[in-house]
Amino acid sequence: MSIMTAEKAGAKIVEWYSCVIAKSHDQAILLKEEVKQLLSEMKDNDKILAYYSLVEFRHDMLINRYNKNELQDYFQNIEHIAKIDNMLKYLYYFVSGCQ
Repeated sequence: MSIMTAEKAGAKIVEWYSCVIAKSHDQAILLKEEVKQLLSEMKDNDKILAYYSLVEFRHDMLINRYNKNELQDYFQNIEHIAKIDNMLKYLYYFVSGCQ
């Protein structure tokens, strides 16, 4: 169950991210809840959880406005994500460059 759930969660995160990029507020909010439900059913998977954190940050940027200090604090908290693998490193730098 956990492998399929991780794959489903990953696919749903991609869908959620697409809505965030398209600035579809309502759909992004709905998909975030779906992803959270899938994550609660899934065995811990560091890559999926890191990916979730990065997309959640972009989601929060869409929904809320942050000042520069808040953004710097956030990136200091998630900098370790970039050390997990190359894809997450790419996503980390991509998201952090969008501030």
